[in-house]
Amino acid sequence: EQIIEEYWGKIETDLKNGNPIQIELLNGVEQNKKYPETFDIPSDEEKSQLNISDNVKVVDIVFGERFWVQIEDFISDELMVGTINNYLVFNQPYSYGDKIFFTNDNIIQTSINEVESEGVELTKKDENN
Repeated sequence: EQIIEEYWGKIETDLKNGNPIQIELLNGVEQNKKYPETFDIPSDEEKSQLNISDNVKVVDIVFGERFWVQIEDFISDELMVGTINNYLVFNQPYSYGDKIFFTNDNIIQTSINEVESEGVELTKKDENN
């Protein structure tokens, strides 16, 4: 119980100071290896095309919530900082607009994929008209 209090205390302190926080995020690559037929993730190629201001989806494993994060900075090839870009359902101590750390392995979806999917659907509809 003391470890949990220290963990949440550090998050709350970082948030008050405007620092990015480290939360427990799902490793999408590992989840895809366990469930390849049902848990899709973006390809390494798609992830390599990500830029600042792109949106990516991650999963908070403590609360079980998926949410979008807008990329703010690339600290390294693997580590990024982003801003939570949608309102959260659960009572996490962090919310919309807070900055978090995440890695390529935490990304389960990208806005690049979303735009391509919408474009394909629109093309199919246009062909039928």
